[in-house]
Amino acid sequence: MGFYETFIGEIALRQPTSQGGEVLLFDEEMIKSAQENISAVEMRVNWLLSARLPTTGTIRYRGGTYIGELLDKTPHGQGAFTDPDGSKYVGQFKNGNMRGQGTMTHADGRKFVGEWKNGEMRGQVTFPDRSKYVGEFKDGKPWEGTHYDKDGNVIATWSEGGQNPFN
Repeated sequence: MGFYETFIGEIALRQPTSQGGEVLLFDEEMIKSAQENISAVEMRVNWLLSARLPTTGTIRYRGGTYIGELLDKTPHGQGAFTDPDGSKYVGQFKNGNMRGQGTMTHADGRKFVGEWKNGEMRGQVTFPDRSKYVGEFKDGKPWEGTHYDKDGNVIATWSEGGQNPFN
């Protein structure tokens, strides 16, 4: 056992978590004493006390269930959110919001795959009839993109939210 492990063993109790990890529980008096007497470890102890360490867990909301990584009891990192209607988002979260790469599958068969930022999605939507929209969305509606039929033929294009039928 190295010095750091011995030191942590003296000032902290290891408590197992339900996810198989462990949490260090620190004794304030022992930390204070260690900081005064062992300057080489002082910065590490301060970092441990101030660190916002990620965990995993489940949060049940009235509007659905989140399972995944948490930071300060907030969805942050990889996770999945399921709505009561059966729609499900699987992907990245940041500070409680869908942010980064993800896939949203709706109960009616629509499937959104792409990047989420500020509540908006950029990427591809596949509809139950196997047609696809590829592009950007604004306020949940196509904004800049192209709609293709199941064979890859262009059905329509969008520019600044306006649909332009393709002939």
